Amino acid sequence: MAEDEETSQPEIWKLSHGTNTFSTDQLKEMLDSRLAVMGIETLKGQGDRFVNAKVGTVFFLCHSNSIQLLGQFTSGLEPAERGKEYRQRHYRVLAHAKKHDRVRSSRQGWSPAYNSTFFKVPDNELQDFESVVLSPYFDLKLSDISALIAQHEHEVKMPVVSHPPLPSNGPLNRILFGPPGTGKTYRSVAEAVAIVDNKSSLLLMEEKEYKATKARFDALRKEGRIEFVTFHSSYAYQDFVEGIRPKPTDAQNLTYVVEPGILKRIAEKAEENWRAFNASQQERSERTRFQQVFDLLRKKIEDSETGSLPAQLITEEFTVQLQLGLKPDSLAFKTRSGATTHPLSTKNLENLWVRRDEVKKPADVRLTNSSYYLAALKQLEAIDAELGGTAPTSSQSVELKRFVLVVDEINRGNISKIFGELITLIEEDKRLGGVNALTVRLPYSDAEDPPFGLPPNLYIVGTMNTADRSIALMDTALRRRFAFTELMPDPKVLRQGLTDGIDLPLLLERINDRIAFLFDREHTIGHAYFTNAATFDDIAHVLRNRVIPLLQEYFHDDWSKIRMVFNDMEKKANLCMVVEKKKPIDKLFSGSTAGLKDRTPYELQTNLTFEVVQAIYQ
Repeated sequence: MAEDEETSQPEIWKLSHGTNTFSTDQLKEMLDSRLAVMGIETLKGQGDRFVNAKVGTVFFLCHSNSIQLLGQFTSGLEPAERGKEYRQRHYRVLAHAKKHDRVRSSRQGWSPAYNSTFFKVPDNELQDFESVVLSPYFDLKLSDISALIAQHEHEVKMPVVSHPPLPSNGPLNRILFGPPGTGKTYRSVAEAVAIVDNKSSLLLMEEKEYKATKARFDALRKEGRIEFVTFHSSYAYQDFVEGIRPKPTDAQNLTYVVEPGILKRIAEKAEENWRAFNASQQERSERTRFQQVFDLLRKKIEDSETGSLPAQLITEEFTVQLQLGLKPDSLAFKTRSGATTHPLSTKNLENLWVRRDEVKKPADVRLTNSSYYLAALKQLEAIDAELGGTAPTSSQSVELKRFVLVVDEINRGNISKIFGELITLIEEDKRLGGVNALTVRLPYSDAEDPPFGLPPNLYIVGTMNTADRSIALMDTALRRRFAFTELMPDPKVLRQGLTDGIDLPLLLERINDRIAFLFDREHTIGHAYFTNAATFDDIAHVLRNRVIPLLQEYFHDDWSKIRMVFNDMEKKANLCMVVEKKKPIDKLFSGSTAGLKDRTPYELQTNLTFEVVQAIYQ
């Protein structure tokens, strides 16, 4: 029984940060950041073992020969903050050392005093590790480690396997902001497609490309990789995350069910893909690793004097001989008498290798000749241990896809109520598999449902109109979690030259210069209002029906300022966009008008001619 308990213990590694390599401040900074760092020139294969150790690997950390903590890797290899000559990974703390006095014994390679950087504690020396390190420095036993891992499991939802980050295509959370008419929604379509397809959004927005971009956007929406929603004052958490909805069961009865909102739906699709990618990476890596150790085992057999290797059957008390099989790249066992052989399927061995952690006795093999298969598996594991238990890097067999949620008019909703507790989860380092990954229990979910988190392959793209009065509702916590890209009016994208005698770029520039002076730049007029203006009538329509109403809103019907925007102060009445219509008070009222002040009424130019529009910018 004691033997079974020992074999079920997790692997333990020693990790050392040398005091000759790092300063005291650097060591403290790495401790505070939960960061394991190693130089790329670390010798004896230790650097490769550090890179390839699985996420979840347990280690004890030393500063030279002073023990600091017991930790567990929570990330794969990451770009090192200290430069290209280093490697780094993040970890979580399982237990802090209760004392830090220096360990003097250096008999074993895993000893804190031994000159090693990343070294595995051999299985047959785990009891020594317990007596030398675990018990005196942590007041723990080997049997306590599994409980420690389970106790801390809520802190990080562990990814299935270490994997490289997604190719960078900008921040996970971004907001396109600017005055009305600057093409924020138009740009969000290109942004979403650019994220999914890993392309440049600026190229996708070019006039000759945009039709195809929009078609791709629509196709990705049907596929479920892009979702689009517009926030408004009535939009709620129940619409965005999840909520209770009535559902008719028949003509007279209703039932109430919990339905996911648009964010949860796309997040679940993204997480499913992310986890499938991780699982495929794990299996693909293990199968590549199997081939490596299998080839070495065959070579050992070929190089032996007898053409075979001794192997112990666990259910028997005698040794058998493992030899090459009759089929290419196969193995076989001689029977005890040597008269016949037991062939072993290479494919069966490979499948056993992938699930070797759960194969402890012949009954776990679930194959004919189970004792022989288990004996061969032990031979493969022995060779793997000689290699340091490292898995080679492998290519992915499942594509890691990006998903995008576009939130138009994001500032028009009540952000605190819509996002709720998810405001924290959208941060990049809080995403699943991240350095500080977090999950939450959603209020409407069943107790059996797993905690909810946001995967790292889900992007959120928002648009925000800076002229909208509801911008005051923009939650400051949300602002800190988004990268902002400003989109301002760009006269250069309009038709160059004259459009029916009107210089559109100059017209827009003059209007916006005056608005910026009288109000601010966030309330200027976007170029999108004029992009489709091909005739003078089009320009006149935009000025009357789009620009004037905006100016009325901006200046709260202060027509004197609106006249200043059009430079109408000193012009003749027939060249003004907004015309004064003064009438004497005594002509308006009969009787006494004492106490009444003259007021200047205004009206729009009824005859909007070429000269009137041209006079705005001349």
